[in-house]
Amino acid sequence: MMKKLMGAAFGLGLIVSSALGASSASADEFNVDVTAVNVQSNGLTAYITGSCPNHKDSSGPTKVTVGDITHTLAEDAPGTFALFDFDPSGAIKETVTCLYYNGDSDTASYTATAADKKGAQIKVSSALGEYQATVGQEITITATGLTSDQAVTFHMHSEPTSLGTVNADANGVATLTVKVPAGKEVGDHWITASTGSKVEGVAHLVIQSEGAQPAPKAPAKGATNAKKPGAPRTGV
Repeated sequence: MMKKLMGAAFGLGLIVSSALGASSASADEFNVDVTAVNVQSNGLTAYITGSCPNHKDSSGPTKVTVGDITHTLAEDAPGTFALFDFDPSGAIKETVTCLYYNGDSDTASYTATAADKKGAQIKVSSALGEYQATVGQEITITATGLTSDQAVTFHMHSEPTSLGTVNADANGVATLTVKVPAGKEVGDHWITASTGSKVEGVAHLVIQSEGAQPAPKAPAKGATNAKKPGAPRTGV
């Protein structure tokens, strides 16, 4: 199943940033860490961090490849990166490759399932339903599993946009209602909940085209009042 960056029913997003901090990997090993796994009603979202261990020794840029997307680390840039990954099947499996300028490479894999749930759990809802909205539409973001009174900032990616900061309540729940910012493209996006520089949780959000309508609800199990085609109507 091919994964694409920002624009399919499921998605993969790659960030290259100096603000991610140091990786736990040594110069001799390449590890990627699944730091948050969000179990959603429509699939599974994961946040993964890592570092290309031999980037500084390669005397040139490094290409980081995940699935069918590639980002280039400049020679003078830190070797850290972060990934958003979503799969509607509820099972994530991917390989990350650091291809160095000198031709050497490092490869590591990561997996995630609902059993690996970790970090703050994030639910996003709108008038369209869960984990989908249109530009300008009001969404409610609810993050659970936080520390009481913890200040949490929500962002929307790919281009990071701050949505606002709220404090978690006594039960460790933080809730923010906000409109989807103008200019966001139709397709895959990501909502993060952060405390300082730490990403506590992540959710996958699909921006639908303007005019999208909520999916029809299925009849309640055991309902008997649905009309059958061609059945006569009786009574007063």
